[in-house]
Amino acid sequence: MSEDNGLREIMRDLRDADVLRADIGEMARAAAKVMGDRYVGRINSVLSARHNEALANPSREARLLAAMKPFFDEERQKGIDGALQTLAALETLMALKTSEPAPERPFTAASAEGVQPNFQQDESVHGDGVYDLDGACLLEKKNRSRAGFALLIAVMAMMR
Repeated sequence: MSEDNGLREIMRDLRDADVLRADIGEMARAAAKVMGDRYVGRINSVLSARHNEALANPSREARLLAAMKPFFDEERQKGIDGALQTLAALETLMALKTSEPAPERPFTAASAEGVQPNFQQDESVHGDGVYDLDGACLLEKKNRSRAGFALLIAVMAMMR
């Protein structure tokens, strides 16, 4: 008889819309947690790492904007900060598109004298400062987005 009661309770629960909604909600939350743990967290981790690489190795355009920043008023400096974040986001997207990390650039950070090239780290530069043009460089130039240059031009036009 107790099995009969258990079956009746199950049938009653299956007919009750509130119970079904609660069960479906619980299943959806469990599925969302699994998806978050298994995929979304990993995607966020990769995006964060690529973004940090792009910030640590800024493009030429980003270095130029950063070098120009001290010469503008505070309001325009905030605009430059936004443009630098946008350039880093573009670099991140380009790195994801090519499935490669953001390229390391052989330059030191900006200083009071500006950005100075560090030729000791770059094997493609001869002692006289002239670069070798190799296949990897050509491939990077081919795959590189011109969005950074376009953004730089737009920011410079706004600075007038």
